Amino acid sequence: MSILFLTLEVLCWIGLVILGLFIFVETIIRLIKIFIHGPSPRFVPYLINNPIRRKFWPPSMVIDRLTVREGMKILEVGLGSGFYNFVLAEYTRPSGHVYAVDIEPKMITVLEKKIKRAGIKNISTVIVAINAKFFRIMK
Repeated sequence: MSILFLTLEVLCWIGLVILGLFIFVETIIRLIKIFIHGPSPRFVPYLINNPIRRKFWPPSMVIDRLTVREGMKILEVGLGSGFYNFVLAEYTRPSGHVYAVDIEPKMITVLEKKIKRAGIKNISTVIVAINAKFFRIMK
């Protein structure tokens, strides 16, 4: 019986350490966003798009709350690593479209490669300047 309790206690401590690391990373990301104006550092989207976040906060859960439906045209500003884009594209198929807008050309390039690999046709990417005036990309 004591081995079972010891095992459970160890598993609880491991879970708490993982949760603590996740909270620490989220706090660091928020601090970086407060003090660095402009695009996030390149490593931030990869920290955000991780298996732990996908397990506890899956993109479909957020999109379900937004009531995204087939045929909608969606503008996602600040796409990062494309955490929501592919799920949005699935929800809006076949007649809908997702426009992914970012100020960081490297993130757009990464997303374009993912789009090409997945063969998705209803996602378009747009690079804009930080100081760009109002723009219209949706017809």
